[in-house]
Amino acid sequence: SSPLTMDSGLGSPPVSNVVVVGGGSLPANGADGALEFTGTTVNPYISGDCNGDTIVNIADIVWSLSELFGGGPSANCEIACDANGDDSYDAGDPVYTANYVFLAGPAPTGPASCDTSAGQTAGDCVSDNCGGSSAPLTFVSDIQPILTASCMPCHAPGGAQGNGPSFGLQLTENAYGNIVSAGAGQCGSMDLVTPGDRQMSWLYRKIQGSHLDQDVLDLGCCADTDADGTPDGCGRQMPRFCETSGSCLDEATIELIGSWIDAGAL
Repeated sequence: SSPLTMDSGLGSPPVSNVVVVGGGSLPANGADGALEFTGTTVNPYISGDCNGDTIVNIADIVWSLSELFGGGPSANCEIACDANGDDSYDAGDPVYTANYVFLAGPAPTGPASCDTSAGQTAGDCVSDNCGGSSAPLTFVSDIQPILTASCMPCHAPGGAQGNGPSFGLQLTENAYGNIVSAGAGQCGSMDLVTPGDRQMSWLYRKIQGSHLDQDVLDLGCCADTDADGTPDGCGRQMPRFCETSGSCLDEATIELIGSWIDAGAL
C-alpha cells in the first residue's frame, strides 16, 4: 500500500495542482488517500514437465521412470514432476503423464503454484530450482529420451531381429555421436543432424515426413532410379510405419527436436 498525498509545493517555482476543464485551469480540491497493489503468485514451472524443457511429452515420462527406477539424473524442479498433484513424486506421476500424452487423459494437475503444495511457499519456487527461465535444450535431457522411447526396437543395439540396429544406426542409448555431424546414408548431401540447421538435418526430415519434399530431391537425394515416378532409396517417415499405426511423433515433439538442432544441437 502506498500513500497518496496532494502537494502544491513541489517544483521550483512550485506547481499548483489544478484541474483542466474546457481548456481552463481550475483549483483542485484534493483528498489524501492510499493506493494498494495486490500481487499474484505466478507458476514458474509446468506441471508434468519433469525434464524442464517447457513441454510435456514422452521425454518427461522416460525421465521420471529413469530417475525413479533406473538411477537416472534427478529433476531440477521436483515439484513439476508431481503430475497428479498428490504432493508426492512417485510411480503414479509418469503413469498419469502417460495417460495424458497417449490416451488423451486429463492434463497434469500438479500444484498451480509453489505455495499450494503442502509445506511449500512462493519463495521455495526459486530455492527448489523451479523459478527463472528454463535451461537450454540438451541431448541428454531432452532428445535421447525421445529417441529411446520412439526408436525401439529397430534402432536398439540388438535391432528388431537381434542382428544389430537397422542400417547400423543405433539411436536408443548414447546416440549423440551417432547422429550429430554424422553423414546420412540415405542422403549424401545431409548429415543426420547438422547443428544450427534443422532443414539440412536428415533425422529431422525423416521424423517430420518432409524427406521427400522437392527441396530434398533437388539436392540429388532419393533419385527415381526405376523411372516409376516415385523417389527411391529414402524409405518412409520415421518411426517406421507410423503413418498407418498412428505412432508418428506429435508436432510439439518434432518442433522440440528442431529447436534443439537450430540452437546448436548441444
